[in-house]
Amino acid sequence: MNWDDTLAEIVRDEGGWQEIVYLDPLITSVDFPNGTPTVGPGLLIKPGYEVPFQALTVWTNCRFRLCIESVHRFEAIYKISLDSVRRAVVAGMIWNMGFRGICKFKKMIGALQVEDYDKAADEIIDSNTHRKLAAIRDQAVFDGQKWWPVRTDQWADRMKDGEPL
Repeated sequence: MNWDDTLAEIVRDEGGWQEIVYLDPLITSVDFPNGTPTVGPGLLIKPGYEVPFQALTVWTNCRFRLCIESVHRFEAIYKISLDSVRRAVVAGMIWNMGFRGICKFKKMIGALQVEDYDKAADEIIDSNTHRKLAAIRDQAVFDGQKWWPVRTDQWADRMKDGEPL
């Protein structure tokens, strides 16, 4: 066995493999008093750490596939059939909030089930997610920073009119 194989075996055996980000209590700091966010075989995830482009590409592609699968699961569970624009809105919501996050939009889901897209759009705007993003935007504008449109506004517009951006 060569050194590379030995090192890989040591890392796997000692660090384990976690697919969910966890706090490593062995590495604490002022920013992370309860432990540093860690994933995989003990890889730290901290502001300023550089992640290789290839790793980001693989990770993003996996998330794309998971998001697409989640959209299909969402439509199947709630017995909803969406056109491509509204399906893209649901995909954006799942990408940003996760499957569990979008499932909390009970009134929006009910509106989608009866194809009431105006009501579904209203429920996107009348959400904690929208209020948080709008507050961040408002503070940035107040501070003189350049800002981009709030994605929940875009989702609501596309949900309502069925037109792509």
